[in-house]
Amino acid sequence: MRQTFQQAADEFNARDLYLASVLNQAGIPILQIEDSNGRGVFVFQGSNEIERLSRDYFNGTLRVDPQGLFAAWKALKSATYSAIRDVR
Repeated sequence: MRQTFQQAADEFNARDLYLASVLNQAGIPILQIEDSNGRGVFVFQGSNEIERLSRDYFNGTLRVDPQGLFAAWKALKSATYSAIRDVR
C-alpha cells in the first residue's frame, strides 16, 4: 500500500475514524487532520499507549465508555469535514 503522507517518528497517523476516536477519547493529543486524496488522516502525538489501544481495538478487547466514544467520533467526523470538506 502506497502512503501519500509522511509520518514523523514522534507521531502516529490513522486513517480509521473509529480508531482515531478511540485514541482521542483515551487522551492521545491530536495534532492535525491532513487531507489524503479526499480522506482524512489523523495525526496524533506519539505515545507508548497507542500500540496497546490499537491492539485492543483490533482484537475486540477494548473497553471504553460508549457515550464518550460516540462523542469523540462525532467531534472528529465534524473536524474532518471542516478540514477536508469531504467526509465519506
